[in-house]
Amino acid sequence: MLLDAAGLVLLARAETRARLLGCELRAVVPDASAPVQRELDVTGLGRLVPVFPDVASATAAPPPGRRRTGPADTADVLDAIRALHPGDAALTPAPSAPSELTITTAAAADGDHTVVHLSGVLDQLTVPRLGETLTTLVEGNMRHLMVRMSARLGLRCDPLPILLGIRWRVAAEGGCLSLLEQPAKLREIIDREGLGSVFTACRTAEPAV
Repeated sequence: MLLDAAGLVLLARAETRARLLGCELRAVVPDASAPVQRELDVTGLGRLVPVFPDVASATAAPPPGRRRTGPADTADVLDAIRALHPGDAALTPAPSAPSELTITTAAAADGDHTVVHLSGVLDQLTVPRLGETLTTLVEGNMRHLMVRMSARLGLRCDPLPILLGIRWRVAAEGGCLSLLEQPAKLREIIDREGLGSVFTACRTAEPAV
């Protein structure tokens, strides 16, 4: 049995959704499936998803299950999957021309939320800038964030690992990360994975114009 990039990404996505729902995802990998175990170990996915040799041991293990050994999160895992499968164009899109992303911030009308305006293109080159900007805001004690995306925002990669990471961080401190005016492609992914309720404001707030 082999597990390609698509299968690894699906497993990482399922772990993300399970964590948001307060559940634990467990994987059954028979001892004979050494290639599968190797890919889980190499990508770090095995530290996110507890692995058991059979269904009986997986269902018998008491919650919260085995402790994770070493740092690993979904973003790290997806990067490792890309490195393990560099030929997968869907995971490593290469823009034909240099892309630009404009990020501006403004205070919302309630004086509490911060609105982050995005325009341009989100791809493998520019999405780290979004992560850096949001991280800087959070470290500056701004816990209530609203990301407003231009209707013409280009989407050439999956920004959810970064957005989910920031959302978990602010939610742990009573904050929120909401998404405004999502591009159709991103909204389709969020709806398909049942993450719509995750990216909502913790209370009603009017974005700045």
